[in-house]
Amino acid sequence: MIRPFMVVFILVIGQIAMPLFAQTVEICNNAIDDEQGTYQETIMSDAGCDSTVYLTLEYYSVFAPNVFTPNEDGINDYFTISGGEDLVKIKDFRIFDKWGGQVFEDPEVLINQQGVGWNGRIGNEEARTGVYLFNASLLMDEGQERVCSGSVTLLR
Repeated sequence: MIRPFMVVFILVIGQIAMPLFAQTVEICNNAIDDEQGTYQETIMSDAGCDSTVYLTLEYYSVFAPNVFTPNEDGINDYFTISGGEDLVKIKDFRIFDKWGGQVFEDPEVLINQQGVGWNGRIGNEEARTGVYLFNASLLMDEGQERVCSGSVTLLR
């Protein structure tokens, strides 16, 4: 089953006294819903500064599992990203360990194919059970490249 992947683009207009990620903000108008489109919102920081934010919501049929089990039983042995017809290409697919060291890279992954992606190995060795980070550039059918990133748990 393919679940939708939501992409949110944020454009901030105005001044913020300190970096946005370092403070709590409050959306003043709760008019945002789950529909695709662009929404204009005003946010207020703890420091009392307000800014206009434009949120663009777009949905794609992209799925990245959060767990895989590379134990050679033929089920969930590879970690990859899959998608619907709107996913054209997966480029620059990378996996990182918890220290930020790159453990896997594939410049172009075949879409919706069995036996492709990361097999849970680092070189010739089995990777340890744990959480790994991933990052990929996705080419969508409208010609836009979108970045998909997240975490995946490797279980043995």
